[in-house]
Amino acid sequence: TSHVLFFVILMLICTTQTPKHPTGMEKLAWVWLSGKLMSDCLKYYKVLRLTSFKVSPLRGAFDALYIFFFTALFGVRMYTATHDENLLLLLFTADVLYSIGTILHVLQLVYVLQVTRFLGPILISMRFFLWEILRFLTILLILNLTFSIAITKVFSAYNMYADSSNTQSLSDNFSHFVTLSTTLFWATFCLVDLNDFKDYKTHIVAGLLIATYVVLSSGLVLMLLFAMINYQYTKAKKRFDIEWRFLAAKLTHEFSLSHPAVIPFNLLSLPVSLI
Repeated sequence: TSHVLFFVILMLICTTQTPKHPTGMEKLAWVWLSGKLMSDCLKYYKVLRLTSFKVSPLRGAFDALYIFFFTALFGVRMYTATHDENLLLLLFTADVLYSIGTILHVLQLVYVLQVTRFLGPILISMRFFLWEILRFLTILLILNLTFSIAITKVFSAYNMYADSSNTQSLSDNFSHFVTLSTTLFWATFCLVDLNDFKDYKTHIVAGLLIATYVVLSSGLVLMLLFAMINYQYTKAKKRFDIEWRFLAAKLTHEFSLSHPAVIPFNLLSLPVSLI
């Protein structure tokens, strides 16, 4: 509930314009982050004293990255409140940090939701699907590079002729190798208008190449990815439930090492602990 509340606060901050001085919502977010920092420090302090329980290095690195981004954001917002130079650049930096921090918090929330019976097994299964997606992206990259080079060569003579005459130049989507690669990537998901080059002399050859790429990428490789994911899910469905039970027990023990009070109310115990 506490993590969901902080996500709502971040959503309200990200959907409004960032002013020069921190808003009340931002101050509320900083209070929550202070409680989060206190809870994490207590957890890792207990972990260092335990020999029977260890937090994975990846988890520790993620927590450190999480705190680093929001600490940097806090510093930027404090600086913008007291200085006027480079204000636009600082506000843009704060917006970028807010966007990255929101994504990191959503990942943190997904990690917490793995404990629930409703979402836990399916979230664990997604980690197994990442390997299949990586294989798909590798094949797609090979296809993309191959056809981008071929279509760039098809348009190379036309580009040279268009530069030396008054002939209509190519659309920006097909004028360079980099933009062409981006265009072909979106063509995999049928998000490209092929009418951009219908009036060019080379449109027949280029159209055939793009059609071949779309058939291979969308009709073959993408469908193969869906089939592999479906096969892996059906094959390992029972294993996901067993692994979820183990992970839920481990996460429950990890959460028990944190402060017993809900973030940010754990800050209320800070004066007592200092005494």
